[in-house]
Amino acid sequence: PAPASGSAPCRRSGVAMRPPARFSMVIDVLVEAQMMCLCPPGDPLAARPVLTPYELRGRTGIGPSPGSPLGTLIDAAFERASDHYRPDIEARFSNVASVLVEQGLGVGFVDETTARYRPKSDCTMHHFRPRVPIKVCSLVVRDRPVSRMAHAFLEEARSLLQTNLDKRTAAPGEA
Repeated sequence: PAPASGSAPCRRSGVAMRPPARFSMVIDVLVEAQMMCLCPPGDPLAARPVLTPYELRGRTGIGPSPGSPLGTLIDAAFERASDHYRPDIEARFSNVASVLVEQGLGVGFVDETTARYRPKSDCTMHHFRPRVPIKVCSLVVRDRPVSRMAHAFLEEARSLLQTNLDKRTAAPGEA
């Protein structure tokens, strides 16, 4: 049987990107990631380490809807570049967008954790400019004890994210 609501440690803690502010939650930034672009195998943009709205004009775009939390951030970046963000294929989740890119359906906007952790993908990963930062946060319920297992999980998540994302060595042309 499932544990009673709120009794399991996993229901008192978690990891999220851009979580909404809630008084009932303590939010701690684990790492600041960024939005990235994925190109399908053999794409003409594959050799470019950085993609901008200008390079993406006329290309089929895959990403979050403009009104979603991540889509709003991407839309603001396009506006800073005097352009408009209009994905041709809306994908709410980055892992879905990455599968669509792998199928050759277009260029995808995905979060950095999804872009960097696709071990079997032939897609190419690219920085997107203007930069779109995304805070990856731990969440715990305020005024509730955090189990040792949940605390260990959150510290392991922090260590893994900071070690792997702060190196930022996987993208082509990155210094």
